[in-house]
Amino acid sequence: MFEALGVNWQLLIFQVFNFLLLLFLLHRILYRPILRMMDQRRERISTDLDEARQLREAAAQDRAEYQRQLEQVRDESRAILDEASSVAERIRTEARQQADEERARAIERAREAIQRERDHAITELRREVADLAIDAAGQVIRRSLDSAEQRRLVEEVLAEVESR
Repeated sequence: MFEALGVNWQLLIFQVFNFLLLLFLLHRILYRPILRMMDQRRERISTDLDEARQLREAAAQDRAEYQRQLEQVRDESRAILDEASSVAERIRTEARQQADEERARAIERAREAIQRERDHAITELRREVADLAIDAAGQVIRRSLDSAEQRRLVEEVLAEVESR
C-alpha cells in the first residue's frame, strides 16, 4: 500500500534514522550548549538585576544619609549663627555699657575739675577782694576824707574789682 503511493520503506527508514541522528546530534552538540548559554545569560541578567537593585538601594541609602548630614550641617550652621549673633549682641551691649560708664566718669571728672577751678577762682577772688579792701581801708585811714570823698573812693575800688 505504501509502495502504491511511491514510498520506499528502506529510504524512509534511512531518512527517519538520519532525522533522529540529526536530532540527537543537534540536541547533544547544539541544543545543550545553547540551553547552557541561555541559562548562564539568565543567571547573569538576574545577577545584574540584583546588583542594580542593590546599587539602587545603596544609592537611596547614600542619598538619605547625605540629606541627613546636610540637614545636620544646616542645623549646626544655624546654631553657630545664632550663637554668633548672641555673642555679638552681648559684646555690643557690654561696649555700650562701658562707653556709658566711661562717659559718666569723664563727666564726673570734668565736674570735679570745674568745681576745683570754681573754688580756686572764688578763693583768688576773695583774696583779691580782701587785698583791695585792705588797700582801700589803708587809703581811707591815711586820708581823712569827707563822705563824698569816701563814696568816690569806694566806687573806684568797686570799679577796679569789676575790671579785674
